[in-house]
Amino acid sequence: MKPAKLKKLYLGLGLPKICVPISERSASEVIAFAGQILSTSADLVEWRLDYFDDVNDSEKIRETAEKLQQILGDLPLVISLRDKSEGGHAHIDDLTYQQLTSQLISNHVTDAVELNWSRPVSIRQQLHNLATVNNVPVLESYYNMKETPSLVDLKDVLGQMANEQVDFIKLAVQPNQHRDILNLMEATLTASETIDQPLVSVALGPMGTITRLSGRSFNSAATFADLKRSSLPGHLSVEETRQFLTALDETGISSVQVGE
Repeated sequence: MKPAKLKKLYLGLGLPKICVPISERSASEVIAFAGQILSTSADLVEWRLDYFDDVNDSEKIRETAEKLQQILGDLPLVISLRDKSEGGHAHIDDLTYQQLTSQLISNHVTDAVELNWSRPVSIRQQLHNLATVNNVPVLESYYNMKETPSLVDLKDVLGQMANEQVDFIKLAVQPNQHRDILNLMEATLTASETIDQPLVSVALGPMGTITRLSGRSFNSAATFADLKRSSLPGHLSVEETRQFLTALDETGISSVQVGE
């Protein structure tokens, strides 16, 4: 596996990296939230652009992203844009998605660009080519907010995304039974043995909490945590997540892979 380099961070080496999402609505709130992240042990930051009130204002996005980069310093910033069908906050049609993502790449304001698997192949290819020309790493993501596909289908999706020669891959699914958790882990572990890109796999909700803590045991390269403890079931803070990851690593539990 070839690690993905984002600023000084190597995704795919060592413990799973902890990512904190920013989903604030206004530019001032986004900037203030980013400042708070600096006091935590987070490894990288995701700005959820679909929550931004000025999501259709490209100049406001550019200005805010540039301020974020100044504040975050060496912390990598990944800017994502999701439709409601992908767990996003807004309806984002294909044309809007393509235009906004193209601007993120061309303006060099994101340390990696997320391409969503649900978008047409032609749009993904155009954005991938643009990112390559601009030396912007590409994250390709699959979201299923209703269920977890079968083990066979999970492996198939991961293989197809890997074949598009992106830099790293994300899989986020909704588990409805405990077997779904095991299938996600097995699919990720199996894929990691044959593909070159780092994988980030998470199951959503309280049932999926275990996947956000045990990623090293099935070769998931990153996890997600809140700035502080959330009232939402299954959501942990950055420091709680760090403590779990470190404890599992020190005891050797996280080095035992699924199926051993």
